Amino acid sequence: MRLDWDLCRDILLVVEKEDVGTGDDIKVELDGREDRVISYHLKALTQAGYVKCEVISDTEDEFLWYVPQAMNYAGHKFLAGTRDNSIWKSVLNKATEKATSVTLDTLLALAVAEAKRRIGLDS
Repeated sequence: MRLDWDLCRDILLVVEKEDVGTGDDIKVELDGREDRVISYHLKALTQAGYVKCEVISDTEDEFLWYVPQAMNYAGHKFLAGTRDNSIWKSVLNKATEKATSVTLDTLLALAVAEAKRRIGLDS
């Protein structure tokens, strides 16, 4: 399965909104998105250090469910750089037009550069 960068960002926005600092499980429900696809993306976000998840094994079909419990600093940093929808869409469109593959770190760097350009801080 390929990672969907919009879905990664949407998941992080939900986790940030619902994280109250208690470490309780956070339910991520997004219209039109299957729970298994969300869990797969949470696995990747956990591996990248963006969120902290509990891993629950489904003994029936051996699927590992990733259930978020907290946003990590890297997740907050990513959202700080990509929160503006117009910047996010612009960067995502440009990146996917010009490159066959990008990472969340690359998208964040591009978003920060675009924000700097828009406020006149580009050099």
